[in-house]
Amino acid sequence: MHGSPLSDDSSQHSDSGILNDGISNGVIRHSRSKPLDNAIYSQCVLAMCTLAKDPYPRIATLGRRVLSIIGIEQVTKPVKSAGSSARPGEPTTSSPTPSFAGLARSSSWFDMNGGHQPLTFRTPPVSPPRQNLLTGMRRVCSLEFRPHLMNSTDSGLADPLLGSSSGVSERSLLPQSTIYNFSCGHFSKPLLTASDDSEELLARREEREKFALEHIAKCQHSCVSKLSNNSQIASWDTRFETGTRTALLQPFSPIVIAADENERIRVWNYEEATLLNGFDNHDFPEKGISKLCLLNELDESLLLVASCHGNIRIWKDYTVRGKQKLVTAFSSIQGHKPGVRSLSAVVDWQQQSGYLYASGEISSIMLWDLDKEQLVNSIPSSSDCSVSALASSQVHAGQFAAGFVDGSVRLYDIRTPEMLVCATRPHTQQVERVVGIGFQPGLDQGKIVSASQAGDIQFLDIRNQRDTYLTIDAHRGSLTALAVHRHAPIIASGSAKQLIKVFSLDGEQLGIIRYQHTFMAQKIGSVSCLTFHPYQVLLAAGAADACVSIYADDNSQTR
Repeated sequence: MHGSPLSDDSSQHSDSGILNDGISNGVIRHSRSKPLDNAIYSQCVLAMCTLAKDPYPRIATLGRRVLSIIGIEQVTKPVKSAGSSARPGEPTTSSPTPSFAGLARSSSWFDMNGGHQPLTFRTPPVSPPRQNLLTGMRRVCSLEFRPHLMNSTDSGLADPLLGSSSGVSERSLLPQSTIYNFSCGHFSKPLLTASDDSEELLARREEREKFALEHIAKCQHSCVSKLSNNSQIASWDTRFETGTRTALLQPFSPIVIAADENERIRVWNYEEATLLNGFDNHDFPEKGISKLCLLNELDESLLLVASCHGNIRIWKDYTVRGKQKLVTAFSSIQGHKPGVRSLSAVVDWQQQSGYLYASGEISSIMLWDLDKEQLVNSIPSSSDCSVSALASSQVHAGQFAAGFVDGSVRLYDIRTPEMLVCATRPHTQQVERVVGIGFQPGLDQGKIVSASQAGDIQFLDIRNQRDTYLTIDAHRGSLTALAVHRHAPIIASGSAKQLIKVFSLDGEQLGIIRYQHTFMAQKIGSVSCLTFHPYQVLLAAGAADACVSIYADDNSQTR
């Protein structure tokens, strides 16, 4: 602790310094003690500053507490409550931060499951469906370790410093490790257990599987009619000041979720035209949303919110007004290339494997196992450029595709030793970043759709090492969004020129949607995001004017 407010000059010459021992001619000699390096204390402070910015509130509270103990007050100001930025007429939220009693990471899973129901990652049905859908690994939480810590307000990493008095020995000033006590109790319990779902949960799951399989067949065999402005079935003014950044359609209920650049999240029922909930993802000053993903869509789904700086937060009960609860939070990517200020994180979730893929302005792709809350692998991107788009296969577990800022596309498979399956560079006419990528519907492992900012959409059969077999010049230098339906043979692209075009997998243009400038007498902005419903031909589009519109083809039964 040399250099800290709790040390003095005598520590430089005490026995606490580093001893260099040596043996010469059988005689043990002791060299003079060397003072501790000031960099050690600086590294400790930097580590605590990182903890204070952790996305999970309890971890951040612990970091701020340690910083306040060592006398750094600049970063220990209390964070404002989540509901302070709510507008009149909207649901307000509050996220009180309880006193941190030990580093009990698994308590978040305990709170989420009520202490009884373990988490499972269940695979959504694909076509053709498998007979037995495997239940994922289940996490058992153990909070039996040192139960008195959970009720103590003075327990923590540095409580001996808080309670220090005259005559305290030097040894008592060392931090007590609650991590060790937590580990003793946590790792003595099994992490996996058999399924104990109730009959009600199983019946609901079977009903949803049946619904999904029926609509998958309809998507595959129905002839998609043209989409146009007349196909709009709902429109929602989110009142986002910075416009809609990303959107998500729930598979089994008429709910659309949208977020803006300030990470304000709103949930809306588009059949009843009612706002269900609205809350802030976090209150840290660094803002920027990357993507919304849905976890466990066959069960009680969880909402995964990815920020541009790589932080991941998972919410439960997000559709209930004021009842949303943070399940867990972590930083998905660490480090960035020299000279790069923003990480510009891109992520995608794969339900079959339970993996989250994350990358950005870094030289690798992070692979996270969300069931274990653990970083499984760091896959080298094999490129000097950064990843600008990610898409995981919903049919083949462990397979994902990445688009890069130089217009190249790479296919990865974590089940192979090399990880990288193949690479190509389809966008060569005008070298622009890949802004959207996705796997084509069906069981083919290598058919990918890639779109660049230059406006061209490339259809690839990348695993067979074939060149681009179809090119669509959809937008000239203004493509901003791409959406590929999970099962229906349809894709959609959005433009900064306020256009949405819909194509078949054969390149036929099925429709074009133009925003009408007279709509609600508002200035219409560029298309910022597109997303398809996983089991119906429904398209949700968000724009810079804060409006989210939903379109359905003529054969849809959702009107």
